[in-house]
Formats: sequence, structure tokens, C-alpha cells
Amino acid sequence: MRRLWILFALLAPFNPGCLCKGNGHVEQTPFVAYVGDNVVNCNCNISFRHDVCGGDCAAHFAIQLCVPPEMREVVVPPQPDGGAPDGGAITADQIYARRMDDYCSQTVANQAYHLIQVWNGGWCDYKAPFAPRGGIGESVVCFAHELRPGEVVATTNVPSCEERCAPVVCSHDTNCGEDVQDKAATSTSTTASAAR
Repeated sequence: MRRLWILFALLAPFNPGCLCKGNGHVEQTPFVAYVGDNVVNCNCNISFRHDVCGGDCAAHFAIQLCVPPEMREVVVPPQPDGGAPDGGAITADQIYARRMDDYCSQTVANQAYHLIQVWNGGWCDYKAPFAPRGGIGESVVCFAHELRPGEVVATTNVPSCEERCAPVVCSHDTNCGEDVQDKAATSTSTTASAAR
């Protein structure tokens, strides 16, 4: 999970405060995923209301994330007609594609929503029309998407994703609140001074 947070840190320039004019939404197109690939490309569409847009704002960003090892194990259930491809059998790659899409639409959408909320204190008000019950609603919608336009493939393999990071202990004092970024900046400058 730490790897997910580290990669999301790269999204700081893409928070709604920087996208008030919006860059539009992206439609999901057909894609394939290959079992064994350890990176999935997720596209996230963001909807929020801001006067700079003159009303409803639409923005998107794409992020490539390492897939947890436990999600990469695919077992193909018994198939009708002996599993012959022309008999409508489901392949491991198709199961994996569905799993990658679920990973983007559930886990990644949830994390993106909460990270944006931290970066932008007004996010709850901005997204309220799209999430009337206070949850993610339609304010953040993520899905697996092709890595490069026209190539269809939404996954790839990156050796560094096989390196496991130590678990991170989360606490409200260090990870939440209005002064989180200030604490991080102070901590970084203190560490840098100590290193000198």
C-alpha cells in the first residue's frame, strides 16, 4: 500500500485546485491486460463544481500503479466445452483485465478521492453535487485504460514493482489535518539540516 501512496504523491500538481478550468473526461475504451504484468494504467475522471469553470468542472489524470502480488494470481475456473477458445471460454487474461478494472474503480478511486480531499480543503464542497451522500459518488471515477492511445494494452511489467516496501504506520497526527504539508516540509528541512 505504501507504493500506492508514493505514486499518488506524484499527483500533487493534478489536484482540483490546479484543474479549475478542467481538461475534460476520458471515455473508457476496450483494453486488454496480461497475467504476469505488474503495472496497471488507471485513468481517473474528476467532477467538481467551481466558479472558474462557470459551473461543473470535468478533469482527468492517468496514473500507472504497481499491482499487489496477491492480485496477480489468476485461477481459471472450469470452462464449458472443455475450455476450447471457440466455445466462449473465459481466458486468464480476461479475468485479469476485469480484476485490473475493479482495482482502478474501487481501490484507486477511493485513494484518489481521499488524497484530493487532503490537498484541497474545499473538495467536499466542490464534489458535493456529484456525491450527495458524502461518499465518492461520481466525483472520482477511475478505470483501467490503455497505456498509449490505439495500443489497447492497459498493463505492463516493471522490475521495480517486485521490490517490497516496509509497511507504513498511519496516524492522524502525521497523515491528516490542515498542517500535514507544513509538517512534511519541516521534517524534510530538519532532516536535510541534520545531514549536513
